[in-house]
Order: sequence, then C-alpha cells, then structure tokens
Amino acid sequence: MSSKLPETGNPPDVFGLIAADVARLMRRNFNRQVQALGLTQAQWILLARLCRRNGARQAQLADELEMQPISVGRLVDRMVSAGWVERRPDPDDRRAVNVFLSEKARPMIERMRAISQSVHDDAFRNIGETDRQTAIRIMSLVRENLSKPELEALAS
Repeated sequence: MSSKLPETGNPPDVFGLIAADVARLMRRNFNRQVQALGLTQAQWILLARLCRRNGARQAQLADELEMQPISVGRLVDRMVSAGWVERRPDPDDRRAVNVFLSEKARPMIERMRAISQSVHDDAFRNIGETDRQTAIRIMSLVRENLSKPELEALAS
C-alpha cells in the first residue's frame, strides 16, 4: 500500500478512507501487541473505556462500544470472573449497574499505555512535532463536528 496521498478523487471521500484506514491500522498494531498480555480486543477496548470513564454504567458502555447490551453483559461477566473489573450498584438508579476497574487491572492498564505510546510513536515516526499537533487538532475538530448532530438529537 502506497503512503502517497491520492491525487484525484473527492476530498471528503479520500479523508474518510484515510481516517478509517489509520484507525484500523492503529487498532490492528495495538491488538497484535496486547494479545501477548492475554487480552482479547473486546477486553482491552472495555478496559480502555473504563480508564476514561471508570464507573460507567454498563448500558452506556454498550452504547460507546457499539455492542448489544447482552454482549457487553457477558463480556463484563467474564472480566469480573477474571478479576479485571467489578460491578457495583448505581447509587442514583437501583436498576443500573456501574463497572469499575479492579486493582488487578491497574498494572495491565500501565502496560496498555506503554503499548499505546509505542503504536503512537510508530504512527508519527518521521513527522515533526508541529505537524503531529496539527493532525491531532484537526482530527479533534472533525470529531467534535461529527459529534454535534448526535448531541442535538439527544437533547430533543
């Protein structure tokens, strides 16, 4: 696969294809390294989500992971049995369950962060700091722009 940008084509199509390809390749490279830790892709993605939102409701995790609630429930069941996460009742809603990282998960999270940094370093190899920051800023703005219609739909 060539690293050269396409010279023709509709820029939005090219951007979307490149963004999807970059996400896929970063996920693939991370997954290859984290498999040695004994985690499946679904498990490390759940742990990564909990790093950002420890104590998230199980139903919210299903939405964020784009998985069926029953599938997330089974995944959490396996991770509770393995000691990676804990379920606790939601203090604000007795029907809801919140999921927390366990102490056993903390060293794994540190390893995952190191692997993530390695993948990030590989992705940005031979790219100067100014260009790195510009790429991150632009992708953050694109994400924000694409998130707005979703937020407006939830508010109405």
